[in-house]
Amino acid sequence: MGMEFLKGPLGSYQNYLRHIAFRNYFEYVSKKKLHVERGENSTPSKYEEFRLFLNAIEALNNVIDYFYFENESSLTSGFVDLNQFRKKALDLFDELRQLANLANAYKHCVRSPKGKKDESVPWAKDLQRPLLHISIDLKTESPRIDTEYRFEWPIPEYENILSRAFDFWMKHSDDQRWIVFIG
Repeated sequence: MGMEFLKGPLGSYQNYLRHIAFRNYFEYVSKKKLHVERGENSTPSKYEEFRLFLNAIEALNNVIDYFYFENESSLTSGFVDLNQFRKKALDLFDELRQLANLANAYKHCVRSPKGKKDESVPWAKDLQRPLLHISIDLKTESPRIDTEYRFEWPIPEYENILSRAFDFWMKHSDDQRWIVFIG
């Protein structure tokens, strides 16, 4: 690592990965585990987990940018810009493409390339599954209606996407051979 620490947490791809992206991931996983251990299942607890999840997906999604700008001059394929590099990486690595899809849903609220709403990709609201449970008891003289709002979290398929992206970056954090596939 050498003098890498002098660059600060945003000064290099490695530092960003270790001090920002991985930390956001671990903070999310730790909070979720703590809530399970304590039996915390309240809406505020689930909102907190969801916020940390969003931080983690955004941070891991940004790793490509840090890598590109740190290594721009040495990339052999001479990418025109970050977008071209990112597109190639996402085309080659499904776990990064799926993560980018979640992160972009969160980041852009409603995705509308060229000014038209794109309903073929997830929007921010699609990342959550709030539930209003209504029960009606008609067995008594005066019917009883109960309502309960629940914020269902975590969503297994999103957790899997985050986990796969984390595993990808863990595997490649010190080994940059993945870049050979991109050029």
